[in-house]
Amino acid sequence: AGRKGAVVAIEVQTGEILACASAPTHDMNDLSPFIPFSVQNEINETGGWLNRAVQGLYPPGSTFKVITSMAGVRSGAITPETRTDCVGYFRLGSRVFKCHKHSGHGVVDLKQAIEKSCNVFFYEAGVRMGISPIVDEAKRFGLDIPTGVELFEETSGMVVPTPAWKRARRGDGWSTGDTVNVSIGQGDLLVTPLQMACMAASFARGETRTRPTLVHDATRDPSTIDHGGNPIGLTPAQYEEVLDGMEHSAQTGTSRLAAIPNVRVAGKTGTAQVMVKQVPLTLAWFMGFAPIDNPQIAVVVMIEGEDPRDGYQGGTTAAPIGGAIMRQYLGIPQAPERF
Repeated sequence: AGRKGAVVAIEVQTGEILACASAPTHDMNDLSPFIPFSVQNEINETGGWLNRAVQGLYPPGSTFKVITSMAGVRSGAITPETRTDCVGYFRLGSRVFKCHKHSGHGVVDLKQAIEKSCNVFFYEAGVRMGISPIVDEAKRFGLDIPTGVELFEETSGMVVPTPAWKRARRGDGWSTGDTVNVSIGQGDLLVTPLQMACMAASFARGETRTRPTLVHDATRDPSTIDHGGNPIGLTPAQYEEVLDGMEHSAQTGTSRLAAIPNVRVAGKTGTAQVMVKQVPLTLAWFMGFAPIDNPQIAVVVMIEGEDPRDGYQGGTTAAPIGGAIMRQYLGIPQAPERF
């Protein structure tokens, strides 16, 4: 209530959209038989014309670390033996890239890096593998193209940046610093909440694509649906390593406010930084699915900060909303309100 953002919930096996909400919005009844100037002005001022779920383009922040994790594992840049000593920052030449925990996380492996959302682990992994595996992984999951949902207003402006894209768009060469930024879901990377929800559902099934649909069909047989993707391309051990990190994120890590008693939840939070009219703001993200052992619902929540003092964060702002939605769908009594 009273905040800008979007929520998308998808049935994991079928791709049927359970919820696709954007706020603020507008009431179609107020637009008929004509649009009063007062109504138009109010919608203009609040940004209520924009369907943020399918038209809003945002850096996904640390929710993208699931993509970076798979890229690192598949490229060999991340192995079960990979460890990073996070001291709170990563130095690249004269530039310093900070971790969200300024005192550092200490020595972490992949599972712990996902659980704690350690930036430094993924900075180093991005430098080791370079941008190509990250781009390839993002494209495998369709983050560079529209989902094809039956909504004419779905944007086609999403960006998975590459050296060629930057040269054409900015006239500049690609730097290692660009790779570092993209590795944690920042830089020029832009996606929609619907895309990230599809990505979560795809990962939950162990595939690379989810074909979302607004049409509910009670006779639909999930086993016959071709979402247009491929097997996820990880060994069972590699998949479990990433999944364990997401489960621990919901148990004891940054997604713990999305936890549901007696339900195995996979989660990943993100707190992205954006500049709006030269004002630094944050986007609070949560991406998750449940139950892990029989995935039914995938959820993405994105809340836009409107003031630098808002202090919005993925773990405290978006995760409780994602947890409440999953509880509702699974028929589990709600926890005391935490958002």
